[in-house]
Amino acid sequence: MQSLGFAPIDDLVLVDDETLEQLDHFDRPARLMVAGYLGPTRLIDNLSL
Repeated sequence: MQSLGFAPIDDLVLVDDETLEQLDHFDRPARLMVAGYLGPTRLIDNLSL
């Protein structure tokens, strides 16, 4: 992602899709949460897995 201009990456976390508790293993419906910068703009997003 850094080669595309996303730097720095503040957080990249896998969480349970319903409770949003952090997961150590991808063994149920989950979301990938990410926060980082694209130039001077901070972006926060999530992706259902």
